[in-house]
Amino acid sequence: MRELGSESEHGHREVGETAAALGVDHLIAIGSVAAAIASAAEHAGLRNSRTVNSPTEAAEILAEIAEPGDLVLIKGSRAARTERVMEEFGNRRSAALSNDREKRNHFRVETSP
Repeated sequence: MRELGSESEHGHREVGETAAALGVDHLIAIGSVAAAIASAAEHAGLRNSRTVNSPTEAAEILAEIAEPGDLVLIKGSRAARTERVMEEFGNRRSAALSNDREKRNHFRVETSP
């Protein structure tokens, strides 16, 4: 969204407001620029919103908070290497659920570029 130039902050706020309106359960924003998303989401009523500094930190939090059925929005830039969140989360979740087949089958991960 940096490509939006002067509209970047407004675009980030719209993402946060939309996340709250759609009923996202948790929002994790990666990086200082994405913090505007979390702030707008909180202002719009989303209670579970966090800003972190790295994909590793996001994966740690995601592993702690995610429950079956949760809708989680993770937003960060390509420069922040946001795709690494799911790689690290998958490794953590696989290790934690390796002996619990029933719980493992309740998690579904969807990503979009």
